[in-house]
Amino acid sequence: MTYATDEYATAEWSADGGADGGLPDLSMFAVPSHNSGGTSISTITREPNRLVPLEVGETDVLTFDYTDRLVDAETIVSAVTTISVVNGTDPSPSGLLVGTTQAATPYALQKVTGAVRNVTYLCYCAATTSTGRVLVNAGLLPVIAFGQP
Repeated sequence: MTYATDEYATAEWSADGGADGGLPDLSMFAVPSHNSGGTSISTITREPNRLVPLEVGETDVLTFDYTDRLVDAETIVSAVTTISVVNGTDPSPSGLLVGTTQAATPYALQKVTGAVRNVTYLCYCAATTSTGRVLVNAGLLPVIAFGQP
């Protein structure tokens, strides 16, 4: 259910998501990388996927795809999804989550409902694999109301 692939980006996007098609500034999610000596040498920001927009009043399942990140015979044994607001106002973004995230290798599935119109959410999924690795996948979920400005 995602549009984009799991690509790496080092640029910052415009906060308004304006005409340039930019994404909100997600530099707060940057992860420091380390060399073998433990010294921080750079910052990497992975661009979140763009999820299919959710219609106000709709209930749907978010699919986080880990296909390209799993090694041979590795499975997803558990996953946890969190949701925060990156654009707009929703006092309780975690209220979108319905139940727990389901592991269905190579996917993690999370049901959502009750989103607020004109809000963009960052949906963050951390999946634990059978080898003990924790893989992170994220997506931006815009909420729209068809036929309404």
